[in-house]
Amino acid sequence: MIHTQTFEQAQENNLVDANGNPTNWFTYELNTNLHPYDGFVVNSSGQAFVEEINGNTINYSQQLIDLFNTYYNENGDTYSMVEMAALTNRCQAGAFMGNVDPSCLLFGSGNDTELLNAEWKTLKYLYLSTKQ
Repeated sequence: MIHTQTFEQAQENNLVDANGNPTNWFTYELNTNLHPYDGFVVNSSGQAFVEEINGNTINYSQQLIDLFNTYYNENGDTYSMVEMAALTNRCQAGAFMGNVDPSCLLFGSGNDTELLNAEWKTLKYLYLSTKQ
């Protein structure tokens, strides 16, 4: 992921599917190369990254998945990382001042290479920064 610089490369590397949607980075499919997976979330045995600390179980995998799916909340509306990547590149900053136009959330749609590349980079950096 870190070396994938463009939307086209993200598709070539199966991080994004042919329809422009991110693939499921949170599952490992044994004996397949269908898509890459995040080794922080699931290992090659299909096990989640869970740790026991002072008698408390911490499921780091689920925490990251939850953040990916519910990254930002504004006025009771929740947006995923994918939606935020689209929104920040497709619409003006004032989009949160009222109802968000659904077209602002269409990550990976259209043929504007510059826009698609910006969306990919935003999603990649949101995701990687969340893991820090």
